[in-house]
Amino acid sequence: MRLFLFFSALGLIVQTNVWAQGSSNFQIWNDFDPSFSLSEKWVVGGDVGYRIEPSSKWQSVYIRPAIAYIPNKILKFSVGIANFNSWVPQDFTKTEIRTFQYIVVSWPRISGFQFKHRFGIEQRWFYFAQFNLDKYVNRSRYFLEVKSPKFSLFGLESPFFVTANFEILRDINNNELGQLADHNRYTLGVGNHITDNFRAEVRFKLINITDPLTSSYIREINVLRIRLYYRFAST
Repeated sequence: MRLFLFFSALGLIVQTNVWAQGSSNFQIWNDFDPSFSLSEKWVVGGDVGYRIEPSSKWQSVYIRPAIAYIPNKILKFSVGIANFNSWVPQDFTKTEIRTFQYIVVSWPRISGFQFKHRFGIEQRWFYFAQFNLDKYVNRSRYFLEVKSPKFSLFGLESPFFVTANFEILRDINNNELGQLADHNRYTLGVGNHITDNFRAEVRFKLINITDPLTSSYIREINVLRIRLYYRFAST
């Protein structure tokens, strides 16, 4: 409980400081990531979340279930489907249905530092209610993450770790919709293994827009992301 309160307080302090600086492109992402092992090699999971940009009142809720096959400690294959609903009150709404396929390679491991690569393809269908408009984007993703060895912090026995990652996201079928797909993400975070099955992370993310049209008025987005992971014990 003390660690949960610590992460909640840390997130509140950071978001208060960013608001005080008047960042118009600051967002808060909150996620819960449950998982359940069906067998030694099959896992079902995914995530559910809520995102908000306080200055514009933009909001988004989503659910993203997935199933993964893990043949060994290095490889993981996963597929899933997602629903994202985004809106600005009294302005616009956007619905997205997404399917995705990922390959994750957990390698190498050097002096306790763990590296993870994720290669993915996503099929994204958008619908804008106000304009009666639907669009399709096929997006590629490459993600590289490094996680530090566990360490103690503030005298707490539960182990902490630091994580950093970089991700490239690109539209690969519709050049007109680059603003919906093309950007880079840079992330630095701290996490804690509260129990063997429960993990919490606070991440600070910079989203750099690479589409020329969009980047002319949205250069970058700053994100505070709070993620809770829970692995349910199999029976």
